[in-house]
Amino acid sequence: MASMARPDRWRDAHMDAPVTSYQARFLTLDSFLAWTREALPDVMKIDVEGAELLVLRGAAGTFAAGARPLLVVEVFAPWERAFGYGPWESLSWLGDRGYRFLFACPSGLIEHVPSPSTPFPAEYEQGYNILAFVPDKHDERVRSLDPLRSGEKVELLPMDPPPMPNRITA
Repeated sequence: MASMARPDRWRDAHMDAPVTSYQARFLTLDSFLAWTREALPDVMKIDVEGAELLVLRGAAGTFAAGARPLLVVEVFAPWERAFGYGPWESLSWLGDRGYRFLFACPSGLIEHVPSPSTPFPAEYEQGYNILAFVPDKHDERVRSLDPLRSGEKVELLPMDPPPMPNRITA
C-alpha cells in the first residue's frame, strides 16, 4: 500500500505497520493534461490513500475551466488525517464546484449533504467510496443507479469492510 504521507504519519494511520520510503516524482492533473493535450475523461476514479485533496488541488485549473467529470473518490478519514486534513476539506472543495454525493455503504448508495461536523452518513463507517456528481451534468447516469439507492441490487456493490471504522475522530 503506497502513500505520499510522511512515513511517521502513515505508520500511525496503519497502527505502527512497517513503512519503507522511496523517492518519487508526481505530476498534477493540470500539468499532465497540458503536457499530453489529452481531454479530461468523463469519469475519474481518485484512489490515492488519503491524498484526495492534493489531487483535487492539482486539478484546480481544469475545474476552473469548467470541467466536471463524474468522480468515484475513495475517502477514508484515517488516511486523510495522515496528510493533516479530514474528509470535510475534500468534500467541501467539490461541493463548492457544484458536486453532490452518493456514499457507497453496505446497505446501498446513500445521498448525504456533508458538513464540517458530519461529512459522512453514519452508515459510511463501513464504506470508503463516494460517487461525486453534478446533477445537471450527470442526471442520466445517476438515475441509472436508483436500484442501488433504494437498497436493491446491493450485491452489485460488494466491498470488503475498511481496515478500521471510517470515522472523522480518532
